[in-house]
Amino acid sequence: MDALPHRAYIAKEIRRLIRDGVGIRVIIDSIQKYDDAPKSLSTMYKIYGQDIAEERASFQSYLGGKAREHIENGSERILELALRSKAGWNPTEKVQHVDEDELDENTSAIEELMGLLGKR
Repeated sequence: MDALPHRAYIAKEIRRLIRDGVGIRVIIDSIQKYDDAPKSLSTMYKIYGQDIAEERASFQSYLGGKAREHIENGSERILELALRSKAGWNPTEKVQHVDEDELDENTSAIEELMGLLGKR
């Protein structure tokens, strides 16, 4: 069997579906109406991988630009989502700054307690 050719009309459909946010497994199912459509994900990536990569990059760039617009216009929710997904930020994690004197006091208290317990 000959290798499937790259077809512009299939590539156009794949790109349109990616732009609309459709998942890759749904895309492969929806292009089966075409005679030269790949039947497996690996074949689809082999033939249309460049189309998929370019359209995904374009789509993510578009979404990022829209998010940036909302952040610049004061949307705290979009800013929080961007920080969580792209910067690894977690609002429940806290960094505590401890004063050097506090460390000495805590160490002294621990040492005193150990001494009282006879565990020097």
